[in-house]
Amino acid sequence: MLQVGLSLPGSPGGAAGAFPRAERAGAEDTGTGREAFGSSPVTIVVTSEADTWDTDASSCPGCGQFVDWDRMPDPQRPAQIPRDILSKPRKELKKLAREGCWATSHALRARLYHQLTQQVPCRLVTPDALVYRDVASRLFGKPSGSSQPLPEFLEGCPMPTYCLNLEGVTALKRILICVGNLFPDITYSPILPSLVALLLHYSEDEAQCFESISRLLASNAPHTSYIDQSFLAHQASCMTFGDLANKHCPAAHKLIASASDNVFEVYSEWLSWLFHDLPFAYAVRVLDVFLLEGQKVLYRIALALLKQFRLSGSWAELEGTDIKADLQAFVQNIAEHVTVDKLLERAFGIRLFSRKEIWLLQMANRKALMERGITMVQSRGCCRKQEELVCGAFLSSDWSERKKSGAASAFFGTGECFVFTVSRGLFLGLALHYCFLDPSGHGEPRGASSPQPQPCPELWQELLCWIRAKGDPTAALGELGCPEPPRNV
Repeated sequence: MLQVGLSLPGSPGGAAGAFPRAERAGAEDTGTGREAFGSSPVTIVVTSEADTWDTDASSCPGCGQFVDWDRMPDPQRPAQIPRDILSKPRKELKKLAREGCWATSHALRARLYHQLTQQVPCRLVTPDALVYRDVASRLFGKPSGSSQPLPEFLEGCPMPTYCLNLEGVTALKRILICVGNLFPDITYSPILPSLVALLLHYSEDEAQCFESISRLLASNAPHTSYIDQSFLAHQASCMTFGDLANKHCPAAHKLIASASDNVFEVYSEWLSWLFHDLPFAYAVRVLDVFLLEGQKVLYRIALALLKQFRLSGSWAELEGTDIKADLQAFVQNIAEHVTVDKLLERAFGIRLFSRKEIWLLQMANRKALMERGITMVQSRGCCRKQEELVCGAFLSSDWSERKKSGAASAFFGTGECFVFTVSRGLFLGLALHYCFLDPSGHGEPRGASSPQPQPCPELWQELLCWIRAKGDPTAALGELGCPEPPRNV
């Protein structure tokens, strides 16, 4: 027995036909196939019943509502997808993902993404779809509203929308706002918008997409990282990529070192190559393997891009040019140089360190950065009272530092925080002096004879709250156990 299916020009292909698709304006059903589908020929695909897959409309209801199908790339090639692919062992799934087994089935990819994120081990208390719906209803009121500002940690971060429609772009912003609301410890995460945007293409609704990204953020798998969530972690990842490039791509590394005065600045863009500059058809293949294998595959693919950049000859006229811009342009036009299959083949051909060794290298780089005092993008807060008093605070260390030992600490930072007020043109700077904890952990100043004191400025948020209530930052210092700092007018 045979099944006959129609493959229509311009359609996403395969099981993607099950996704909702907007009707074209002015289109009418005239009763003839050619008039209804246009002048392009209709391809008839005949497959045996044994070769059909369980990826019909019921397998992925609602998926695709956020997608502009006219911008989605055409399927690469037919693929024979095993009927029991969703029950395959993880090792076999990795092999299939690397080969792009489900690259032509949007419905199957959607089901796999949901299954893979559900299998990510994460913290016991992790916000899920139900929590998202509750928070979103409180923040936005109506389903289509998104008047709230984006989280501060996304300031300056790229926000690619790929093939999302207007509804998808709105959903992307709403999800990011809820992430900022439910994950207050995130202080820096430049690839977060790209990952949310990619997952939205294959999500039934906003809540499912949020739950998927939430589990990646809350992952506690040993030696496996998905998303950097602080400036320190991001910088450590960039240093780690530089170390790996020096070891595994010495020729390309030497080329970049000769063309740039700051190699680290070039390598600090390595995640943007993957989740901002790569075309959608390439980025989604990166996501296929990323969800299965974690951050290690990102290093592999970025190294492969670096090697391909050198092999392409694009570096021949680098002298006197901006190599960061050249690398970005190369990645954006990667289809002119190498196919996505060949790129992944080369990436997984690199004999990289083990996941644990890469994790240890990241920890070593993180420690080196902390010793140099590089822990965060410096933060500022400011508020204004009705009496025309403007006050603010400068935070020199990561807010998450106060929780690094378990319970929230009364003091944290590097001794460089300060609060300030501005009133009637006068600037009052209050530099927080070094305060030292006693052995019990309370905020009493220690004597000069105390051995190896630890710097610990006041919690800037508590100071801001006090200023807003009393307008007197000096009183806040005294109440919280710090010596009164000098006033500089």
